[in-house]
This record gives sequence, structure tokens and C-alpha cells, in this order.
Amino acid sequence: ERRERERCIRDGCSVKDVECGNSGVEGSALCLGAMTCNERNGEGTAIGIVHKAGDMGIKFIDTADSYGRGKSELCLGKALEGLREKVFLATKFFVPYTPDRRLGGGLACSRKHILRYVDDTLSRLQTDYIDLLQLHHPNSKVGVEETLSALDSLVKQGQVLYLGVSNHYACLLYTSPSP
Repeated sequence: ERRERERCIRDGCSVKDVECGNSGVEGSALCLGAMTCNERNGEGTAIGIVHKAGDMGIKFIDTADSYGRGKSELCLGKALEGLREKVFLATKFFVPYTPDRRLGGGLACSRKHILRYVDDTLSRLQTDYIDLLQLHHPNSKVGVEETLSALDSLVKQGQVLYLGVSNHYACLLYTSPSP
């Protein structure tokens, strides 16, 4: 495995595409996680990494609003200029913040926060839609109905194509059918 990685780095390699369940969506088998995009190496290096990943066939990119308090999304927006239609872009939301500090998770899943978050994220990413929007963490302070209603409206408006969760227990996602 190590030799294969070294060969891939030296000679270049291509990541194969896979189908995502039965959704009809096809993407790369590997995902570029952009948690530290622009935070450790600077914007130029981060953009180069995104472009190199694309050259290797990686078409799936994941980020979050909390990564660098929006700086990761800003950097990705610049890196994906002219390339947006070639990638499957996933992002996550949870903790409201300002450029200076986190505001706490109490309102993280409220309709107001979700709608504002998506508007801000679309602006930072320089796109008009998100392929996969994920709730980063569960939040018991806001009713699931309010959260799902906000997310459903974003899908209906075309701002979000698919919904998902991250860092959730499966049992928290199950709702008993109504009698």
C-alpha cells in the first residue's frame, strides 16, 4: 500500500468514480477534506492542493462553515472558480459564529440560523447551490420539525440538492411512524 501511494505521488494517479447509492449521483471514491484549507499553508498552496486533487480525479470536496470561521469556504470558492460543475461539493453547519468568536450552539438548528448560514455559505463558495448539506452535530435545543422544515425548503428552492448528517447516532435519526 505504501509503495502504491509513493508511485501515485511520483507518477500521478487517477481516482475512480463511484455511484452514490441509488441516487444517480456519481463522484470520486475519495473526498478531499478542506478543514484546513487556507489555514495552515496559505491560500495559494490550498488552491494548488484543490487543483491537484482535481487533476487526480478527486471530484468530491467536503468543508464546513466552522472550518476557519468561513475561511475554508472562501478559499474553496476561489479554488473552484470555473470548475464548480465538475465537483460534488459538501458542506456542514452547526455553530453560529462571527469572524471573531463562536456564538454557541443553542440556535444552531433553528430556521433562522440555517437560512442565514446557507445564504452566507453560498456567497463564500461563490455558487448558487450546495450538492450535499449536512448537519454537523445533533442539537436537542431546537425541535427536529423546525430543522427539517428549513432544510426541506432549501431543497425545494434548489439551493441544496441532498441532505445528510455528520457525527450523529443512527438511533437519533429514526422517528416512529405515526399511528
